[in-house]
Amino acid sequence: MRDAFAMYDGRSPTVLSEISARHRERAGFLEALIGLIGDDDRMVSEGATWVLKSELETGRRLDESLTARLVAAADRVTAWQAQLHLCQIVAHLEVPESARAPLRTWLIQRLDADRPFLRAWALDGLCHLSDGPLGSLLDRMADDPSASVRARVRNLRRQVAQRGGV
Repeated sequence: MRDAFAMYDGRSPTVLSEISARHRERAGFLEALIGLIGDDDRMVSEGATWVLKSELETGRRLDESLTARLVAAADRVTAWQAQLHLCQIVAHLEVPESARAPLRTWLIQRLDADRPFLRAWALDGLCHLSDGPLGSLLDRMADDPSASVRARVRNLRRQVAQRGGV
């Protein structure tokens, strides 16, 4: 599967969908994806995180062990697009207690990223991970120079208010 991801050009999600379709029914598919997210080849890392995100968005779930492995591998992910995918995945995870602090730290480190979408989705991940007050975090990011980050803050405020938080 790694060789297939290495052929990814960074532009065509069709290639990634085809990889997913070819491999998703195989035993160990999700484990293999998690093993590839920190690959040194940026295209492999981006492709594996994109497919993992897609699988989770369609209802697949990671068990506690795989979620812990995913969180442990996050520090090896260097491509910003792959980091973005990981931030977007957080909403689909049931994070075990042992992995919550490392994931929170990883997400907080991305709040200062150069890429606005990465900052916005790191904030989103923190809001999904948090079980405490979020007001100060949202206040901090509400003044971000990027419109995409400010828009994400507004959306998150609405979501939090609907859940009865802030």
